[in-house]
Amino acid sequence: MRTAIVTKGSHRLRCLLVETPEERAVGLSRSSSVPEDGMLFDLGVPLYQSMTMHETAIPLGMVWISERGIVVATVPRALPFRPTPYRLPFAAGPARWVLEVSPETFARCDFWPRDRVSILLPANI
Repeated sequence: MRTAIVTKGSHRLRCLLVETPEERAVGLSRSSSVPEDGMLFDLGVPLYQSMTMHETAIPLGMVWISERGIVVATVPRALPFRPTPYRLPFAAGPARWVLEVSPETFARCDFWPRDRVSILLPANI
């Protein structure tokens, strides 16, 4: 799996990049830990994407990011094995990216809606 760089202020995260439908279907399901700097899901186009935790054994911070690099929604601590998906609120606008990080990384980076982040993809790193 390739990596991408997500930057918010002075925080620089080297994330695993999830690009294919097969990778997106698995994500961090059945994982016992979050990759050090998290996982960045590339949805390909802006969508109202929900994220499910029904097979995920670890808590996660979730950050939905627009195509322009604006945080549109957050979940600071998604609960493990939750059967109901976390849905992007319609009013927030569509997201091109979903960043999943540990709750500790989420708190350290202090993600909030309307924050600006930059994303560098492998061809640009």
